[in-house]
Amino acid sequence: MVNFYPAGEVQCNCTETNMAMAGGDYKLTNKLERGSILVYHCPEGYYPYPHLARVCQPNGRWNPSPKRFSPQRCRLVECPDPNVMENGNVIPPQEKYFVGNETTYDCYSGYTLRGSTTRQCLPNGKWSGSTPICSRDSGDNCPDPGIPAGASRTGNIFGIDDTVKYTCNGNLFLVGSSERVCQENGQWTGKEPACYYKHTYDTSLEVSEAFGSAIKDSLTTLESVDDTQEGRKIRISKNGTLNIYIAVDISASIEEKHFKNARDAVLKLITKVRNKQICFNFIILLHSVTDIYVFAIGTVIFDDDLHPLTVGKDGKHYFRMRDIENLQDTFDEIIGKSSLSICIILIHAFLRPLSHQHDKQCLGSLVTPRFILTAAHCFKFGDTPEHVTVELDDGDVKTFMLHPKYNISAKVDQGVKEFYDFDVALIQLEEDVKISAEARPICIPCTQETSNALKLVGDSTCKQQEEHLLKDQIERLNFLTRKRETVGLKDVHAKLGDNRDECIKHALTAKGITTKDERVAVTDNFLCTGGLSPQRDHIACTGDSGGAVFKNYELRTIQVALVSWGSKEMCIGGGVVESDRLSRDFHINLFKVIPFLKSILGNDLNEYAPLTFLEN
Repeated sequence: MVNFYPAGEVQCNCTETNMAMAGGDYKLTNKLERGSILVYHCPEGYYPYPHLARVCQPNGRWNPSPKRFSPQRCRLVECPDPNVMENGNVIPPQEKYFVGNETTYDCYSGYTLRGSTTRQCLPNGKWSGSTPICSRDSGDNCPDPGIPAGASRTGNIFGIDDTVKYTCNGNLFLVGSSERVCQENGQWTGKEPACYYKHTYDTSLEVSEAFGSAIKDSLTTLESVDDTQEGRKIRISKNGTLNIYIAVDISASIEEKHFKNARDAVLKLITKVRNKQICFNFIILLHSVTDIYVFAIGTVIFDDDLHPLTVGKDGKHYFRMRDIENLQDTFDEIIGKSSLSICIILIHAFLRPLSHQHDKQCLGSLVTPRFILTAAHCFKFGDTPEHVTVELDDGDVKTFMLHPKYNISAKVDQGVKEFYDFDVALIQLEEDVKISAEARPICIPCTQETSNALKLVGDSTCKQQEEHLLKDQIERLNFLTRKRETVGLKDVHAKLGDNRDECIKHALTAKGITTKDERVAVTDNFLCTGGLSPQRDHIACTGDSGGAVFKNYELRTIQVALVSWGSKEMCIGGGVVESDRLSRDFHINLFKVIPFLKSILGNDLNEYAPLTFLEN
């Protein structure tokens, strides 16, 4: 096919002749049209050789062009030569090292080994562990900075202001600092360099550990006064602002779908950062700091052009990544999986059954590292802490407190055999639960933590929080259920405002209720869910009692109620079961029991860290 353009230039499409590759395949970014990139792919542990990609030229030829005597194939990944180490031995000595090869290191007499004693060549073209260095105490101000695999170094004196310079051997290129200076504090400027092949890339975990430390340390409390960790920190001056600028290449060579993928990954990072729970200890700086990080993604990377764009003295600023999915995984590692925010949680992590001598099982939510919130009816008269088992870090129970107004027999004479108003209790553990991916506290109403999660500024109030979380006539909520070893998510809709009366009237069909006034059994302290309208809700089962009824607000999960009782027993022992026309569930609205929660969780004792409850 030949296209004619006004300027008289002849444009030809490329062909797929001789483009096949032994052991792998390829993809075209824009079919066979001019500017299309043919990208080769190999299984893990291999890389395309002799070329990673080819570009279709206007004359219909590929650049670089295929060679008859050098066919395209998948080649075993090679790692840089580690035999550059001084004053020691690399075992085994080889001309080349490929993926899976292991090396061990020892030093000559009088020298001490720092770094890894054993390393393995990884599928991404890098060595595991850290650079082995054989050094001796020579009285130098700075330690021997070593020589990374594949590199050469000039400079062997390590006193104050002495300089070492690095270059990479062969067809390797340098990432990191090519020049480092010994400082008075005994530290080298810059970042330890590394030598990369064109097929070398950084994994998501490596990038999150290097770049993520800057983001995490910017969005969390800065407490340490003698930082020794290597991760780059961005400190915010008092009344200052952290500005994060993100640039994405939108040149004509970037396909629309690749741009959209990059945009989506960036938006994901922005959203997660924006929703981060932020508390700062301010450190006043008298100078501004600018850091520019470059994420080079894909097969054709112009390292010589991109690497100079990085700015920042400390920490790694240039990253090579295989594809956009690696970048998305990196942002998940940096922000989404961080346990530093108490409001971004794994839903199944905060509910654990409580078992009693009466073989009664309930659920509860971890609301602080020391306290579990559950239902009062989970306890029977005569229960003691020894009778309560919490399946969470094998935590021992110190005590439990029921709401002082809870009285299950309070309205027997009014036709309500079991009255569940104020059906709320707190369990205090002997020790704090270790916060992890498996156990994190959930936000509860009327606390400063929840105001931060909702992005309420100034002196926010409980009412403002309630207006954000329970603002609609039909409010979608969730709670969990446990069936054997699995955890299920239940979808329900709280009927509020004008819809509440029709919902709560079904309480009159419950066993043990003979009153004609549903409000006797269902006070204003309850939320009502269940039924078929506007959507068919799930129904609570026995065993779900005490569990958190929560709302997902953007990227936050906030508990607004707890499962109390229902009008109809439709399932036993948990499970995801749908409601029918008459079944309804009633949940204690946490906004109605704040005084009780505050009296315990907000009690500023030395015994445990309190929550910060709002004044209004």
